[in-house]
Amino acid sequence: MSIQENGDRGFTLIEVLISLALFTVVIVMSVSALLTVVDGNRKAQSMKAIMNNLNFALDSISREMRVGTNFTSSFSITSRCAHDVSFANFDGHAVRYAMEQHAGDSGNRIYRTVDGVQAPLTAGNIILDNGDTSPMFCLYGNSSLDTTQPYTFIRLIGHAGVSEKTTTNFSLQTVVSQRLPDIP
Repeated sequence: MSIQENGDRGFTLIEVLISLALFTVVIVMSVSALLTVVDGNRKAQSMKAIMNNLNFALDSISREMRVGTNFTSSFSITSRCAHDVSFANFDGHAVRYAMEQHAGDSGNRIYRTVDGVQAPLTAGNIILDNGDTSPMFCLYGNSSLDTTQPYTFIRLIGHAGVSEKTTTNFSLQTVVSQRLPDIP
């Protein structure tokens, strides 16, 4: 009986090792790309939640101030700007918005106080850094002696994020004018 030799050969050990190495490189690159996309998605979702919270805070302040009256603040005589604003809302309740240090945090948050009851308006992962050089509220036309319709310039400067890797700086501003005419 004779053994016939077939022309087909199997893979050599070197060929198998090279193909496994190439396959491993492709898989490692694919997994690292996937992890980068997942990390980017996490940051995008975090920033969307933070921006939604800031948008809600700024919109709430603007809507309530628009129908408010009797605007005051703790600003000094030389400045019209401060980190707080007080007014009477449309129901006549005393409302105060202020940037204050939150207990246990290193940064400031926006608080809303109605008739002495205080509640935070911004989330804990949003840190306001307005500082003394850039106050949050600037009031104009709130004196009974002026001829200007009352309006308030609101500026929010800070950073937000759930970790140092996903921290993003922001600067938002808007101007709100009182809806009721207040010009003598």
